[in-house]
Amino acid sequence: MQTQQAERIYEKQRQDRLDDDARTEAARLLEATERKAFVAHRFSRVLERYAKECAMVGSNHDDPSAGVTQIPDLKFPNDIDWQAVGALRAAELRDFQNTIPLVKGFAVGRAGDYDPATENPSREQAKKVFGDTAARLGRTAWRLAEALRKEAGIPPFAFVEDGWDYAAFLRDD
Repeated sequence: MQTQQAERIYEKQRQDRLDDDARTEAARLLEATERKAFVAHRFSRVLERYAKECAMVGSNHDDPSAGVTQIPDLKFPNDIDWQAVGALRAAELRDFQNTIPLVKGFAVGRAGDYDPATENPSREQAKKVFGDTAARLGRTAWRLAEALRKEAGIPPFAFVEDGWDYAAFLRDD
């Protein structure tokens, strides 16, 4: 009788330990999921802001009296948690960030080293090259932001009804 009682106590303690372990693991997974969602949201906001800056280049260039606007740089916050988004996504984001100066340099070459003092070769040519390049970079940033939001289960960015839908502007470019 004592043996049976000891076995029941042991089995109850074992089941309690298994339940505790399961609750601990569920809490750990929930924390990791929430951390990933928070970091993905931070990254997506930075990318969406960059896409807007790129769209503004094209929008400014639509004004005939506007000067030539340079392609913006992309900077991520220093305190961002790269590990939370995973190695492959972090590499993709860093690679995108690192290609921007290369693409900008190529655009400068295609624009013919536009000189505002002499208007040589032409302001319109430079505006078109910089606008097209900025739109391409903006579209890439927007797609990355959408992918991050989707992977983390975050709803897509919603533009207000009476606001500027710069993502649509980038698509139309």
